[in-house]
Amino acid sequence: MTDAPHPAAPGTGLVIQDLSVAYDHRLVLDGVSVACAHGEILGLLGPNGAGKSTLLKAIVGLVPRAGGSIGLDGMPLGRGGAPSTRLAYVPQRHEVDWDFPLTVEDVVLLGRQGRLGLLGRPGKADRQAAHAALERLGMGPQRRALIGELSGGQQQRVFLARALAQEGDVLLLDEPLTGVDATTQAIVLDLLADLRSRGLATVLATHDLAEAARVCDRLCLLNGRVMAFGPPHEVLTTDALVRTYGSSGIGLNRDLGEEVTRATLGPALPHDAGPAGHPEHEAAPAGRHPHRRTGR
Repeated sequence: MTDAPHPAAPGTGLVIQDLSVAYDHRLVLDGVSVACAHGEILGLLGPNGAGKSTLLKAIVGLVPRAGGSIGLDGMPLGRGGAPSTRLAYVPQRHEVDWDFPLTVEDVVLLGRQGRLGLLGRPGKADRQAAHAALERLGMGPQRRALIGELSGGQQQRVFLARALAQEGDVLLLDEPLTGVDATTQAIVLDLLADLRSRGLATVLATHDLAEAARVCDRLCLLNGRVMAFGPPHEVLTTDALVRTYGSSGIGLNRDLGEEVTRATLGPALPHDAGPAGHPEHEAAPAGRHPHRRTGR
């Protein structure tokens, strides 16, 4: 574990180096360096306002960078480098305008738009990809329903289906298990295991330390900057938690206790295909999206 990780050679996967982000001249992320390899799940942990959501948004270009670099498989993301369509992003549910009149199928087809271009229309292959993604998340029968008519767990599954339909190499999930039913939670955890076995890099922001210890290969404790980064059993220490959460970190470590020990010894997801060797409400720039709320 290191306090300020500078990932080694940018061989494969997502590599963030010295990333800084500011809102209204206020530094929200300061010199963040972290990496997620293909076939790995990286968990982002930290208190409200720590920058977890901002980091995910910066990776996909929803907020501007004040400094640093983001690369994928040795190439910079964006123009002239790795295409942004290789990244699939699922925001927190509170950021979505669920009253927008789109069907479930329409929402999932939006995941194909990056491949089609701004004015491109989905064809047979795109609809097949959307239907397959919905079936994978158990939402096939609801594809004609309006997105606003669904339960919270169903809405989360639709947005995960949209990310699957995009067929990217990196999946960015912001609090995917927050406020969902047990069925959705089981489906999401099964999906994460499947995607890891298929070699996707997954970055997961969460507040649930014990769940992160069970699910993730590596963890990043974040509070404006990287406080700790490494395997769960090395990161979830009293010292690292106190530096991240303040004095409440002592209670977090005590409350986790044997639960974290069990989690790090017996993860909930299979690691056979893992890499070798190993709701916050943050401000976001305004910008209308077909079904993402605007405003800061």
